[in-house]
Amino acid sequence: MIQAIGLTGALGDQGPAVDDLTFQASPGQVTVLFGGPGAGKTHAVRLMLRLARGRGTTLFRGRPL
Repeated sequence: MIQAIGLTGALGDQGPAVDDLTFQASPGQVTVLFGGPGAGKTHAVRLMLRLARGRGTTLFRGRPL
C-alpha cells in the first residue's frame, strides 16, 4: 500500500505545482495520476520519492521511504 498525505511542492516562483495531495493506492489495484500537461503528475511522484523539496509524507507499506 502507498499512502501520500498532504504532499505540497512548488516549482521555483510559479507557485504550488502540487497542493495538499492525499491519496491511497491499495495493493492489487491500479491507481492513476491523471491530468493535462503541467498538472503536477511528475512533480507529485518526485515529492513521493523525495527527489523534490516539499512538505507531506509518503508511506510505502506503512513506512517512510
